[in-house]
Amino acid sequence: MNKLLIIGFGIIFSCQALASGQNSFGLSYSGKEKAEFHQVNHFLRNLERDLSAGIRFGVDRRIEIDFEDFQQSAEFQPQCQKKNSDNYIRRAGPQKLVFNKLLLAKILKRQTRDRVANCSHRQGLLVALTGQLLQLEGADDLARKLSYKELQDISYCRDQKRRKGIIAHRFAPKTKELCKQLAELEKRRRRFEYYQYRVKNQLYKVHLEFDPTHLTDKTLEQYAICERPYRPTKIMKSGKRLKVLGMAIIYMAPGFSTSVAGHVAERYVYCLENKLMDIMFEYTQMTSGELENMKSVYSKYLDGITDEYVQRQKSKIYMKVRTNPASTNMEGYGFLAFHTNRDLIEIWPKASEEAIYSGLQDSLKHYKKQKQNFIERKDFEVYSLLHNNCTHPVRERLNHFAGEYKISDMKGFYPPYIFGFLKKKNAEKMIIYPSQRTLRKLRMLEKGHGLFWENTTFWSRASEGKKGAGQGWMLLYPESHGLIKSLIVNSSYGAINLGAAIAETLYGLVTTPIRWLASLFGFKKFKVDKKQHLANGIKGIGMSLTEILGLRMRYPRATNWNEEELNYIHEELIYQEPRILDHLMLKVQQ
Repeated sequence: MNKLLIIGFGIIFSCQALASGQNSFGLSYSGKEKAEFHQVNHFLRNLERDLSAGIRFGVDRRIEIDFEDFQQSAEFQPQCQKKNSDNYIRRAGPQKLVFNKLLLAKILKRQTRDRVANCSHRQGLLVALTGQLLQLEGADDLARKLSYKELQDISYCRDQKRRKGIIAHRFAPKTKELCKQLAELEKRRRRFEYYQYRVKNQLYKVHLEFDPTHLTDKTLEQYAICERPYRPTKIMKSGKRLKVLGMAIIYMAPGFSTSVAGHVAERYVYCLENKLMDIMFEYTQMTSGELENMKSVYSKYLDGITDEYVQRQKSKIYMKVRTNPASTNMEGYGFLAFHTNRDLIEIWPKASEEAIYSGLQDSLKHYKKQKQNFIERKDFEVYSLLHNNCTHPVRERLNHFAGEYKISDMKGFYPPYIFGFLKKKNAEKMIIYPSQRTLRKLRMLEKGHGLFWENTTFWSRASEGKKGAGQGWMLLYPESHGLIKSLIVNSSYGAINLGAAIAETLYGLVTTPIRWLASLFGFKKFKVDKKQHLANGIKGIGMSLTEILGLRMRYPRATNWNEEELNYIHEELIYQEPRILDHLMLKVQQ
């Protein structure tokens, strides 16, 4: 029996080792001036994020960066062709690269994204950096397809090893060395592929760009996007110029104390003269909390508004508007990702500026109409689960875009269906702003830790054990992505949780009378813990039965950030750039 346990734990830990995503890749600059040192290294951190994961894992070493004068007489213009890479970067050693000194001024002045002839220095630098990194000894792009010759050589080496074992190639040292290198390459690729598989499982089985900058107070306004010259989409009657930069459909995944159906909203980013406008429009059912929000938003018009009118709006549909949503602002992405522990995913459709502008005007008209209704004491629109909920304006917008975005009422009825529909379409960007739990799990993978125990409530490091699970004897989080897998996992885990809930109910039936009697007669010796086991058990039975049917009902709550995480947020994340920034910079210069 002990041998079986040892073998079992050996398999578990070997699987965790295989899932390791730990790698030591990084770019570092050791300039003498403090301000220059910090600014250049922050630029390099963001440049690292733009490299493919296959290259980062395939290089797997620290690279020292310095700047040198390349003695270029001509004006240094952006060059995005690979043949011009030497104008940007040159090798100075096995782990050292030198950048063209002319780039230093561009970096310090934040001009690397400025485009000339549809190319920027940042793009040219990224092309050159990719090429130079792959020329380092032992470096490779682990995501690339193997060549036909490499596949043949691997097959030959396997065959020889299978037939001759350790004596294979004993008289052919070059072949032996080649087979050793190919075996190491295969091992590295397997680890990388398994790491990618684990990451993809955490990111809803779709390629999403990971952006945790919503956990900071940074906004897009600080990047001076709209201060560049641009061709306006529309010139308003007032003479003001408006330039549409993009629009996103926001899918808010279910989380702690939120609707189990999730939620959807819209985000518009545009320039109005030289000012960046970043607005989220959200339709929601009016609750007590939203009533307070409504009174706060329309506080100027409260004179003459009766409490009866305010209460009459309860359960109506309410349109909320938030500015700079991808930040820690009240009810912004960071606020929601922490307080409700929910993921937020943006899909930026490929649509014309005119189509996006039309959608923006529709949303603004709805918002103005709602304001006018409040001023005139008219009731808001009736909320309807089938005909007028958060998905209704999103369906209208997608059908206005038409083409591949045209969506039926059935596919657009349920927020997860809308996300499932959109993730299969062509999009400018797909970005995930992670919940606390997702962020912790992905950071664990990056550090080389496995996720074997993360579905167990009492051993989950991402939710700090029972702190995240809350009350009740729930044993497993029914956490998976994909229709078939969710049905199987949720049902199986629901059955196990049902057993735990029944046990807690029975325990509550026994201990509740004892607790009452102890309180009544003052027998402190017979007092048991004060948890409401009977109520929690009955509630757990109901939720477990729902989970057995395939619908997840319970989500972990967020816990306090630890010191290491706070340092990560305040010392690293604060210098990361939003993943949408490059796209917006490109659009404003088109």
